[in-house]
Amino acid sequence: MAYCQKLYAIRFNALKTHGIMAQESAHDVETIVNALLQVSDRVAEISKDHIVTRIWDGYSCTLGESDQYLGKKIVEISNESIIKECDDLVTTSFTLRTNSHIQYHLPGEHSVTTYSIRILAIHPDADYLFVVIKNLSVNEGIEIVEDKWRLALDAAGDGVWDLNIQTGKIFFSAKWHDIFGYDATEISSWDDWSDKIHPDDRKKYRHTIEEYFDGKKSSYFIEQRFLCRDGTYKWILSRGVVISKTSDGKPLRAIGTHHDINERKIAEETLKTSRETFASAFDHSGIGIALLGSDGRWLDVNNVICDMSGYTREELLQLTHLDVTHPDDTHIDSGLIEQLLSKDIFKYTIEKRYLSKQKKIVSGLLTVSLVWNGDNTPKFFITQVIDITKKKELENEIKRKNSELEMAKVNLTNKINKLEKLNNIIVNNLMEPADNIKALSKALLIHKKEDRPASLNVLNSTLTHDEALELLRESSSSLINSLAELLASSDHSKG
Repeated sequence: MAYCQKLYAIRFNALKTHGIMAQESAHDVETIVNALLQVSDRVAEISKDHIVTRIWDGYSCTLGESDQYLGKKIVEISNESIIKECDDLVTTSFTLRTNSHIQYHLPGEHSVTTYSIRILAIHPDADYLFVVIKNLSVNEGIEIVEDKWRLALDAAGDGVWDLNIQTGKIFFSAKWHDIFGYDATEISSWDDWSDKIHPDDRKKYRHTIEEYFDGKKSSYFIEQRFLCRDGTYKWILSRGVVISKTSDGKPLRAIGTHHDINERKIAEETLKTSRETFASAFDHSGIGIALLGSDGRWLDVNNVICDMSGYTREELLQLTHLDVTHPDDTHIDSGLIEQLLSKDIFKYTIEKRYLSKQKKIVSGLLTVSLVWNGDNTPKFFITQVIDITKKKELENEIKRKNSELEMAKVNLTNKINKLEKLNNIIVNNLMEPADNIKALSKALLIHKKEDRPASLNVLNSTLTHDEALELLRESSSSLINSLAELLASSDHSKG
C-alpha cells in the first residue's frame, strides 16, 4: 500500500507542477499581448502547425474583421506572396526560436500603406509564437521604433538591455534592475554583466554570442543562470539582435531582453524529477507494474510483468490484458472497472489468475487505479501485480493436508468405535465361558479331592463327571473361538 501511495504522490506532484506551469503560461500570454498591443494594431497567436489560434486587436485597429482568420492555416488566408513569406518565417522561428521582421506594401488608390510584420518567438509556450502587425501610417525613425519596442518588451515583463559592442558599455531598463536587484552603478559594462553568469553556463554563452556576432547564427537566443544581487542564481532567457553595424560591417549596437524563466525551469526540473522517479520506480520495482489504455491494451510494462507472463515487452504491447487472463477470470473485475470510471471508487484489489505464454496458471494479487487527463477523461490505468502463485500453491497444499487430517480423524473415530465394540465382545463373549471354565475347574478339583459321588452340583445344575468335562470342553472352545475373532478384528483395524 505504501508503494502504491508513493506512485500516486509522484504522479500527483507531476500533474500539479504541470498545472502551475499552465497557469503561469496563461498569465504571461496576457501580459505579453497587452504590451505588444501598445505598439501594434493586431497580435495573432500561431500554433506549431501554423494555425491561427487566437487574435487580439488594438483599440484603433483598421485591419478589418479578425474572426475570419481564426482556425485557418496561414497559407489558407490568401495566395499573396507575403503570406507565403510569413509562413516560411514562422517555420524558421519555430525551428531556430528566432524573431523576424518584414514589411508589406499595399498599394491604394492615392497612396501606399506599409505594414510592419514581426514574427516573435517570445510566447511562454514553445508550441506557439506571436505574429504582430503594425500599420506604419506615420514615418518614425529607427531609434523611435526601437525605443517603442524596448518599452513594449519591458512592459511585457522582460528586462531590456542595450549594448555598445565596440565600447562594451551596457544599459539596462528599470524592469531589468527590478528583476535582478542591481542598481545602475553596479553593472555598467559587458564584462560586469558576463561575470555574473553561472560558471557552468559561461562557455556555452560565449560560444553562442560569438557565433551570432560572426554571422554563423541568425539569432542570439540562450537560457542561462544569472547571479542576482541577493546571492541567488536565477534562470533567464536571453535574446538579442544587432540593430546597427560599423562601416566595415562589424556589429556596433545590440539590444535584447532578459526574461525571468526561473519558476518555469524549477517547474520543469520538478516535473523531470517526478518523471525520473516514477520511471525508476516503474522499471526497478520488485512487483509487476503496467500501464493500460482505456481499451485494455498494454501501454507499458516493467520486467517483472514480462517474467511473470513469459512474454517479451514487445509481445505484450501487441496484446490486451484479456489475452493473458485465465478464461474463468476474464470478467471478474469488470464491475470494479466501471466503478473506477464512474469515480465511485479510486482503486481496487482482487486476486486474479493469468495464463503465461507457456500456458501455466499464474496467480496474482491485482491492484488497479486510474489516472485522469486534465479534461476529466480517462488517461490510463495503473496496474500492480504481485505474483502469489507459490502462496496459492502453499494454501492448496495446506487444504490438502487438512483434508487428509480430517480423513485420518474419521478413520481414527471409526477405529475407536470398533475398539469399543471389541470391548463389548470381550465383556459379552469372553467373560461367560471364562466363568464357566473357572467354576467347572473348581468343582472338578473338589470332586476329585473329596471322592464324592458320580454327580456334582455346579453352575446351578447337577452334572455328572462326564457332563462337567464336556461343558468344560465347550466353554474352552467358545473362549478360544472368541479370542480368535478378537485377534482377527484387531488385525483388520490395524490394516
